[in-house]
Amino acid sequence: MLLVGLALSCIRPGTTRRVGLAAQIFALLGTLVGVVAIAIGVGPRTAPDIAYHIGIVVVLVSGLIVAARTRFAEASPRV
Repeated sequence: MLLVGLALSCIRPGTTRRVGLAAQIFALLGTLVGVVAIAIGVGPRTAPDIAYHIGIVVVLVSGLIVAARTRFAEASPRV
């Protein structure tokens, strides 16, 4: 999903912020499904898998914070 968001951002630069937020939210929701699966015992509970999911959640939340705090004027391309 993040690659699709990147491709859409390259095709339509004016929608970069909106597409970036949507792609990151979708990816975060998918990752949270994995975290819930681990928590209820459905998914693998290995240390690397847990560390991976925690790391991805941290990166996605950080990206969402940065993207959400960026003002529209700063996000739009300057010609």
